[in-house]
Amino acid sequence: MPMSSRFLDKQAVAGALLDQGVYALTWTDLALSHGAKDADIKIVSANSMPIKKGETEADDINTVILTKLEKGTQSAVGIVTTSMTLVGSNKPDFYQRFQSKKYGPCVRIEGEYASIAVPFPPIRPQEFQV
Repeated sequence: MPMSSRFLDKQAVAGALLDQGVYALTWTDLALSHGAKDADIKIVSANSMPIKKGETEADDINTVILTKLEKGTQSAVGIVTTSMTLVGSNKPDFYQRFQSKKYGPCVRIEGEYASIAVPFPPIRPQEFQV
């Protein structure tokens, strides 16, 4: 992928957070706000790691931690991690990681009695597992 690619151009809304994070944050918002009329969802922490190869300000890995407060008491936590590259590893070259096939669910919601796994892509999943 050339450095002129839209996926690396911050002016073209590039990066893991803007390209993918909106979907992950939407799933988290749906899960945390489900069944709660007076819940307050707050960002506890947010961190971003840039793409280290080339001259770009696009972000590669982002993590956001949210908490759900009901009547002042924490009742749930959401952890959102987005990456344009292979999950969990920054050892291979950026271009190899970016083009690698993604395995496993892209969204996982853990509840008290069950969990939901949504496969890639999060924008229009064709199925999910409970």
